[in-house]
Amino acid sequence: MSSELTEVQTFEFKAAFAAFDRNNDGHIDVSDLSAAIRSLGHTVVSEADVGELVAAIGDKKGSVSFAAFMAMAAKSIRDVQAEEEMKEAFRIFDRNADGFITHDEFKATLEAQGDSISDQEVDDLIKECDVDGDGKLNYEEFSKMMTPPKHL
Repeated sequence: MSSELTEVQTFEFKAAFAAFDRNNDGHIDVSDLSAAIRSLGHTVVSEADVGELVAAIGDKKGSVSFAAFMAMAAKSIRDVQAEEEMKEAFRIFDRNADGFITHDEFKATLEAQGDSISDQEVDDLIKECDVDGDGKLNYEEFSKMMTPPKHL
């Protein structure tokens, strides 16, 4: 999925921004930022995301410009798309759709894609990521394994 905004999305974001730009000065209050993003149906915006955006792009007066709002909205869309892609990858590995990826499912999926992996390598990967120690991966464990670490 593309992370670029469509014309429709851009129009929707402009309308949402305008609804929260109560004094028509081209800025919305930081306190309204999460609500504005949520008004677009994107509920994955965390307070940490808002804080990061304001620190990086917001002004000292506690408001956010349209450009900053668009950056936050685009990030929200990318996050939703990434989550959808991760869920689809999990479904591919979870061959029997029981909510877990076993050793055999992990190995069979990789081999079906032409990747060669030993039983020991599969065991090592699962052991490294298996937080609850049940010998298989649930969605959260799989997601952590597949997500690259964030660089500071």
